Amino acid sequence: DRSHSSFAEDESVPEIYRAKLSDYYGSGYDRGHLTPAADVNFSQEAMNETFLLSNISPQVGNGFNRHYWARLEKFARDLTEHYEDVYICSGPLYLPQQNEEDGKYYVKFRVIGDPPNVSVPTHFFKTILVSKPKSGTTESPEGGVDDPDLVRVASFILPNEKIHPDIPLDQFMVSTETVNRVSGLSLWNKALDPAPLCVSGTCRLPPPNWWSTSGDENYPIEETIQKFVASEDTEFQFPDILSAKQRKEIHSLAEKENLQHTSEGSGKNRYVVIRKEPQEN
Repeated sequence: DRSHSSFAEDESVPEIYRAKLSDYYGSGYDRGHLTPAADVNFSQEAMNETFLLSNISPQVGNGFNRHYWARLEKFARDLTEHYEDVYICSGPLYLPQQNEEDGKYYVKFRVIGDPPNVSVPTHFFKTILVSKPKSGTTESPEGGVDDPDLVRVASFILPNEKIHPDIPLDQFMVSTETVNRVSGLSLWNKALDPAPLCVSGTCRLPPPNWWSTSGDENYPIEETIQKFVASEDTEFQFPDILSAKQRKEIHSLAEKENLQHTSEGSGKNRYVVIRKEPQEN
């Protein structure tokens, strides 16, 4: 249950290298999951681990983390309906861009935190390997029943910026070799002659409003706030699937508990963040 998870610093990372919750405050960036929480809903412990800041990277919120990137996560997750084995690897990239004045390439990125502590990626990659198509549910990208002996791969690199929802996923498709070269990793290098997962537009994202039908009328708002108050956490973000009426209830209950409460996001993707008042020394 995502409502029982909270962002937390990863104490297994040496403190000198550790991302802090305060690094993200007022930064203008979302705390974007690399492994999505929805991918590991088989246990509360696994879901909680996705909220450790070692699994989080600064992402542009509107148009990327809450929209295009979320749709790509959903696309990857839905592949489990068609394949027995689905492997997904995502990560940050810091890529050079050409300077218009001198034509040379430079790597430039923002660092958030006070003092500066967390680098903001220029891009993100996601690469997917699938195998063992499920009988009767999986059609080959080339047409016809998929070959059960084939391994298929698709890789993407997306800029960490607002992306228009109508841009096809194909526009961000790259070879796995490209991902390996720019990331310094060696992904899927033991896969023998993998076939493409995406052929001529066969990989399509879910519609931009796919999450609008997944509201939760039974979300335990009051219980969640009480658990937050009793915990040592300083901040909690409610999911953006809640209705306007539920968000209003959150604001009302947070006010009674003397919590800071703000509405963030936009349109159908508005959500409420509650925070504890800073303790005076």
